[in-house]
Amino acid sequence: MRNALVILTALCISSSMIGCNSKSKPVPPVVPQPVQPQPEVKPPVVIPPVVVPIKPIEVVPVPPVAVVTAGWTLKFQSKCAEGVEATECLGFHGLSIQTNGNYQVGPDATSGLTRQGVLTEEEKNAVSAALVSTLAQPTLRAEAHDSIEVASETEDTLTLTRGSAAPSAIVRTGGKDLYYQTLNADEAKALLVAVRKIAEVKAKNFPDGCADGSNALQALISSAQKCAIASDCVYLDSSLDIVAANSSESIVTDNCSKITPLFVGNAESVRVNKVQILKDLETVQGACGNGFIRDNCTEFGAFQLKGTAALCEQGLCKLPAQ
Repeated sequence: MRNALVILTALCISSSMIGCNSKSKPVPPVVPQPVQPQPEVKPPVVIPPVVVPIKPIEVVPVPPVAVVTAGWTLKFQSKCAEGVEATECLGFHGLSIQTNGNYQVGPDATSGLTRQGVLTEEEKNAVSAALVSTLAQPTLRAEAHDSIEVASETEDTLTLTRGSAAPSAIVRTGGKDLYYQTLNADEAKALLVAVRKIAEVKAKNFPDGCADGSNALQALISSAQKCAIASDCVYLDSSLDIVAANSSESIVTDNCSKITPLFVGNAESVRVNKVQILKDLETVQGACGNGFIRDNCTEFGAFQLKGTAALCEQGLCKLPAQ
């Protein structure tokens, strides 16, 4: 019996995993857990840098742009041969042409007269067409030389003024020599022909004491009729003296002459210009002679004053309705 206990004790010590109590429950076997598959970790993708070739910048030349100016004036002036009358020398007194087609001949050094008007569309287009290429250049070219077939009897000069820039002689002639600052010689010749053609009409027989004098006098009279308010305006007799509105007099509105009388005007302007108007009127009468009176006029026109004051309408002194 004692030997049996010794053997049992030895078995219990050697077997700690199952215990020494014969009644203990056996330890269940360890079941291995399934291993979840891990997502595959891919190495980062390295994108090599893309080298884009840089093309050299191509410089495209920009064509000249037309110069924008406040406008231009083209002046035609001639130096005539000795013995040639000024009235026969078209450019002697000067002919100025503006962008809008307005022109002026003169002034005459002796009388101070000018001749003003507006070119026809044909005349205006001829000048503009000959100038367009030159005006499109930011600056004028250096002066060049060419020849003309027939020697000029006058020394002509075309001077161009653009905006506030200094005047430039863009065409000059002398004998068979042609000097120009236009785009080319052909344009210089075309411009000279166009302006000479205009001068043959506009500057012919300038100054004409009757026609040019009448136009200048009428312009002076018109300037004396400008007003701001009705109280500026007064009635006037043929001597340019003021006539009271309540005087019951008649004032002459048409005396059959080339000049429309100044019968109503700005009192201050008339006072300032009275002497000049009367002097110019006498000069024009002398220059026109019998032609001062209109052929188709048969009687004077008159306005009877009845106490109504003169009017100021659209900036001009006018008669009230009768």
